[in-house]
Amino acid sequence: MSMSTFGYILSSVEVRPNRIELSGVGEHVIQGNRVVLQCVVRGARPAANVTWYNGTVQLQESSSAESLQDAVSGN
Repeated sequence: MSMSTFGYILSSVEVRPNRIELSGVGEHVIQGNRVVLQCVVRGARPAANVTWYNGTVQLQESSSAESLQDAVSGN
């Protein structure tokens, strides 16, 4: 009688981004001025999570420039 053994291997492949594009501000920003910042991350697996900070304060997610402005000014 012959016996067969079955098994499987589960692997996780993580790939660093192959390109990160930042745009929006080239120089210093004066407090109270509005800015639109964008970060595009390409090629990362799993997908990258981008977190924005104003100094040491983490900015909350927002879908509009208005709510981002409120987060930066503390309103």
